[in-house]
Amino acid sequence: LALQATVPEIKTAKDFLQKMASDINSMNLSSCQVAQGIVGGLFPQTQVSQQKVCQDIAGESNIFADWAASRQGCTVGGQSSSVRDKASDKDKERVLKNINIIWDSLSKNRMLDGNKELKEFIMTLTGTLIFGEDSEITPLPARTTDRDILRAIMEGGTAKVYHCNDSDKCLKVVADANVTIARDKALKSQITKLLTSIQNKAVSDTPLDDREKGFISSTTVPVFKYL
Repeated sequence: LALQATVPEIKTAKDFLQKMASDINSMNLSSCQVAQGIVGGLFPQTQVSQQKVCQDIAGESNIFADWAASRQGCTVGGQSSSVRDKASDKDKERVLKNINIIWDSLSKNRMLDGNKELKEFIMTLTGTLIFGEDSEITPLPARTTDRDILRAIMEGGTAKVYHCNDSDKCLKVVADANVTIARDKALKSQITKLLTSIQNKAVSDTPLDDREKGFISSTTVPVFKYL
């Protein structure tokens, strides 16, 4: 419920991945088979979609002489990566290259600004997909049943999580790093601080900062109604 109220897009992702895990477990597949299945199923689809993205970008930028040349360049010609690097702002989100899907989504949530540990814990809970330089896929399965992770996210504590070894995009991940969330950086404390600040500003008629606005816009709970 806390995830649904504060980071709804992550709650949706968690539910989706949890259902996937349940469906997979019902078929008695090993985690290794599951990973192979995810990559085997997604990689061909990713290749096709990224070829289309490459050709769209090439067409808009007049990179190739004609459609046949763009198809050649975006497939066996080996120019897909360099063409996709030229994506305009409207096409950048279509490019699945050097991106950690869940980390990228979490990084857009202002409530999690400057809280790397909490983002790592949430990413571990939901699982994620990492797309490399050539759109190769590394799946990191969800750990939705790990009570230590859930407890640490809500109240603070230590658990084994997916830890980012690079500073920004989280493309290099260590699978079982012991990471601690301080109590004041856990979700309960963060929400309490935000609600107190919003309430005080409502009383004093002071403008909200970007983080507070981001919290109100992302939560499904009508915050002002209760304040």
